[in-house]
Amino acid sequence: MINTSSGASLLGSLGQANYAAAKDSVAAVTLVAAAELGRYGITVNAIATAGARSAADAGKECAAPGVLARDPPKLRGGVSMQIRRRRLASAACGLMVAIALSASALAANAAAATWNVAYPPYSNPNGGVPYAPLLGTGAITPSDVWAVGEVSGSPLTENWNGSKWTSVALPSGPCSVFENSCILTGVSGDAAGDVFAVGHATINSDSAAGWVDEPLAFHWNGSAWSPMTLPSAVTPFALESIEAFSPTDAWAVGVGPSASGTSTVATAVQWNGSSWTEVTTPISTANSLSINAISGSSPNDVWVVGETSTSGYRDRQVTSVIMHYNGTSWSLSNVPDNSGLISVDAVSPSDAWAVAADGSVLSWNGSAWTVQTQESGAKLVQALSPTDVWVGGIVSLGHYNGSAWSTTPTPSTFNAFSGGAALAPGHVWFAGISYLSNGDEVPAVLATSNG
Repeated sequence: MINTSSGASLLGSLGQANYAAAKDSVAAVTLVAAAELGRYGITVNAIATAGARSAADAGKECAAPGVLARDPPKLRGGVSMQIRRRRLASAACGLMVAIALSASALAANAAAATWNVAYPPYSNPNGGVPYAPLLGTGAITPSDVWAVGEVSGSPLTENWNGSKWTSVALPSGPCSVFENSCILTGVSGDAAGDVFAVGHATINSDSAAGWVDEPLAFHWNGSAWSPMTLPSAVTPFALESIEAFSPTDAWAVGVGPSASGTSTVATAVQWNGSSWTEVTTPISTANSLSINAISGSSPNDVWVVGETSTSGYRDRQVTSVIMHYNGTSWSLSNVPDNSGLISVDAVSPSDAWAVAADGSVLSWNGSAWTVQTQESGAKLVQALSPTDVWVGGIVSLGHYNGSAWSTTPTPSTFNAFSGGAALAPGHVWFAGISYLSNGDEVPAVLATSNG
């Protein structure tokens, strides 16, 4: 979204206090709109134009425009508010800039893959207008892909068999009760008969305790899902994401209170083939903590990303956090970002990728993290190799071929990115939600049909 202001808001205009004030208010409107729409991947900008004495002057100012930029404040949830105040010499100059940007975008789109949106079937046991996002995705083979989420508080599991999506029921239990709320947020598997799903629930205990929160974990053995027993110390919202390497090695991560209850810690539990064990991590904070994703290239190379944030609204400070497991212990890693990390995908010990809430795409080369590019509305990253990386965003889908980035518009029928999986060129999936014209919010999967 681009709002049009005026140079009068920057330089003033004799006898036009009302006009200058009105145009400067566009900046405030832009800030508010950016805060409200940023979560949907929509950027909001304001352009302040000024007149030119001649066409020659306009050309000079287009060649070297004066730019007054206000640093974009960061808000929780990935909102980046930006105002770029540029003194454009004339409408013609603005048109020249627009044409240049359009040409660049068209060139970048040339190598885009073909993407299609699918709508997995689901039932809405609670009735009413459905809210059915897919929140996690895990791929075993091109003909065995899982996606999990919720349908208005009931857990949702979907499976792709190479030709269609099918809804797969969980076993009867507390999540089957109408008034209870259960959400699955992560899924991962290493074989057709070894798939894990995690999440959290709010359950009516039918006792003096009333409503209680519980963590969720399920296992798929190739024919049915079954509930798993978690350590009693694992708190309700501890499990948000999972990575499975083998039938005897899987990690689930999230957040929970410290043993003393005075701070929040990153929670990590490891599956050894028979039980889950909680493992100490180095992340502990008195601030709010979110652990958003996990990915590993092997049991000795696992990354977990998230963020901490202070309280408040205008002055909230966000800090990105990232930790690594080397097969023995977890350790913190430095990262050049302070907007919060929301996605990660590891290819090898010397190649990993992450996405930040401000749209930054970062890469790991074996010794350090660096920012590689900026993708507006970026939410997820899926990497197949150092020369085949996909970034899913509300505005566009970005692709890196090892030397350059290209983009293609995200289909308008796919409205939110929540989970991703990739196996090979032409086999990349992003899961999320679509907003239908009738108000329904239904599960959706965006997938490539070619590399």
